[in-house]
Amino acid sequence: MELGDGLWRIEADTDQISQVFQNIIINADQAMPDGGVVFIKAANMTTEPDQMPDNLALSPDGSYVRIDILDQGGGIAPEQMSKIFDPYFSTKDEGTGLGLATAHSVITQHGGIITVESRLGQGTTFTVYLPAITTVFEEPTPEEPETEFTALDVGEHDGHILVLDDEEMILSLVKQILTRFGYSVVVTTDGAETLSLYQEALMTQHPFDMVILDLTVPGGKSGKDVIQELRALNPDVHAIVSSDYYNDPVLANYREYGFDGMVAKPYKVHDLLQVIQRTLTGSSS
Repeated sequence: MELGDGLWRIEADTDQISQVFQNIIINADQAMPDGGVVFIKAANMTTEPDQMPDNLALSPDGSYVRIDILDQGGGIAPEQMSKIFDPYFSTKDEGTGLGLATAHSVITQHGGIITVESRLGQGTTFTVYLPAITTVFEEPTPEEPETEFTALDVGEHDGHILVLDDEEMILSLVKQILTRFGYSVVVTTDGAETLSLYQEALMTQHPFDMVILDLTVPGGKSGKDVIQELRALNPDVHAIVSSDYYNDPVLANYREYGFDGMVAKPYKVHDLLQVIQRTLTGSSS
């Protein structure tokens, strides 16, 4: 890792930006099945018009933090480069193609740009440009103010949660977050397995208190399908639907589809915890 001196600040959603770089780094790791090194570099940069490539639509005379992530994988074929950020396009047999599409969406929402360069047999470089805050200011020292996490104390929650998502990285992140806050979590990438796990738990002394279902699962049962079968098993099941397709009618009318709550992806930790708490509180009332 190579970090430039005096890196500027950026204004960003921490959880979303973290997910972007996790997606890119996981993608780099998967591109090197026989091993290799992922290089990460970050530096300040200004966009002087006479020094910028024509294909970069950055603000003239703007200030950015540039992050380069380089792998030593086999590279991407030239005919695939234009599709690399398309939803559901993947160069891997088992990939879903949503990781890089999500990364592109988040960076764009933050006013930035993400690019890719690759050569077969030599590796791939993803470069992220994020608008920087160059103003120098001193932060006041707060007197332990109330924060939005005051009511979400770490380790003080209880609940057995089953999570369905086709992205391993998202499952890992969600499990880490919810476990940190005291929940017991089981994760799965398959809708049929979700049903099996839920049914098995019903017959034990440790049933699931809630399920979180990804709305879209390519090649398998989607959350919309799974919730119907779960309600056949247990009409009182408590379920949250999640998706990064903000305009999907299921998110807008989740109760009509059998869900008790919804949360948009990329996840914001507070929003996720709040929906879970609200649903579990409702289930116990």
